[in-house]
Amino acid sequence: MKRKFLLKGIVSAALVLSSALASQTKTIQTIDVYTGKDATVTSQSIYLTLESKGLSVFGKEEKNNITSSVMMDEDLTYKLLEKYPRFGVLAPMPLVVWKTQDRKNVKVAVLNLKGMAQALQIKPDEASLNAYAKKIQTTLQLALPQVSSKSYTISLQKLTKPLLIEKTRKVVEKSEIKDEEFYEEFVEDYESFVENELEKAGFTIRALENVEEVLAKKYDKEGVYDFYQIYAISKPQLTAQISKNDPAVGALSPFALYIYKLPNENFMHVGFFNMENWINFLNIEDKISIDMVKETKKTLENIVASTLSSFQPH
Repeated sequence: MKRKFLLKGIVSAALVLSSALASQTKTIQTIDVYTGKDATVTSQSIYLTLESKGLSVFGKEEKNNITSSVMMDEDLTYKLLEKYPRFGVLAPMPLVVWKTQDRKNVKVAVLNLKGMAQALQIKPDEASLNAYAKKIQTTLQLALPQVSSKSYTISLQKLTKPLLIEKTRKVVEKSEIKDEEFYEEFVEDYESFVENELEKAGFTIRALENVEEVLAKKYDKEGVYDFYQIYAISKPQLTAQISKNDPAVGALSPFALYIYKLPNENFMHVGFFNMENWINFLNIEDKISIDMVKETKKTLENIVASTLSSFQPH
């Protein structure tokens, strides 16, 4: 069968990206927390405001008065995905809503412009990224009356771990394949394999995006990728543990796992944002949370490595 010749070998590596901002500053703001002082505001009213401004919200999950979800401005997201394959780690974008203990205020946490740029390792003056961050900011200010905000600040020196972990596996180029359904079937089989391994390890799949299909059918951008799939996944036990001390972890979870192949390349990419940097993004200090973050990162990295090495097309 043709499909058994798709995989030619394995190349596995962590992509260590140098800081695009390190030469400009020693510290950086990463996550904004907005506080609204109107007790009548709810997560639902915030979501309705976001939706009214073109920021679709989905993958909602509520626990202990904390509502996490993901959102997407589709046009801006696909402009960025067309140019930056690694924007998949923020497509869709996580955000979290919760009430203060006295129930008088509502809070929302989301990555800000510099946090997005740092996670992606692109310059923060990228026009579409600026537009995205500004749209989120102005919409949340509209959704939260009497709003105030604060930002998490981290030292760039603490970001010693790879920001993006990516592994690759050699595959044949599309030009070598005569069967038009070849890649579609391959991706479906690999997805099923990955999904099974994620679920066995306790991950929850919150959303799935077929980037190549949307680019081709909605934006008439056919051929940008041979295939590109994004999963929004979470590890409920990890999020619950960190949320005890800081619900703002919902600005980083659910997190994305992407799978893509560019035309005229002979390898596919599988990657995710290195959650070990959550420790510094959120200033996590308790040992239980730190150990769980590191263990979850290692588990996901092992899943990616093992699925790439053991998957065989049928």
